[in-house]
Amino acid sequence: MSLTNRQKQLLLGSFLFEQIPPQLVEGFLDELHAESFAAGAEIYTASAFARSVGFVTKGAAVVHNASGVLLNTLDAGNCFGVAALFSPEEDYIATVSAKTAAQVVFITDRQLTGLFAEFPQTAVNYIAFLSCRIRFLNRKIERFTAPSALEALRFYLLENEQEGTVVVSQGYAQLARQLNIGRASLYRSLDVLEKRGIIRRAEKTVAVRIPAALKHPF
Repeated sequence: MSLTNRQKQLLLGSFLFEQIPPQLVEGFLDELHAESFAAGAEIYTASAFARSVGFVTKGAAVVHNASGVLLNTLDAGNCFGVAALFSPEEDYIATVSAKTAAQVVFITDRQLTGLFAEFPQTAVNYIAFLSCRIRFLNRKIERFTAPSALEALRFYLLENEQEGTVVVSQGYAQLARQLNIGRASLYRSLDVLEKRGIIRRAEKTVAVRIPAALKHPF
């Protein structure tokens, strides 16, 4: 289906079109189409994927690794497939599925190559986005190689804190698996931070009371 004005605005607000006057890419946007997915439907799998960047323009999608661990939740305006688009690999590294009924706009490698040629700033934007992803993944590696459960938890809280709050939406058992630590170790670490007054825990919500304390190793 052709893009709605709202979908076009979401794309224009993405990293790809930063510093690009909207009127210059109207023709490009008119060539794009949105695909609909029912809740639970697979969008990308290891063996079934396209050489495209997918922008979620309605609903939400979730990303799981091969072990089934939740890696990310993609709301409207978020995208996937950026790092893998120009890779020679024959499989995709994760499974992307619709969390709710969702619509996704795909931009193929050929379309992007043409866009880069016509508007070089979009290529710079793409590279900048990948650079930010590399920094993000480096922080992930630091978390997984953390010397203790307490340090792994510190990295997690530091990465996910928003306006003083971290929501553990999947529960603490899932968080322990995500951090590659035992549940008992996770709860002990939470207790330590709570006793120090750094956090306050209420069910699946963690209030970060002293954000500055998370910026340095314990």
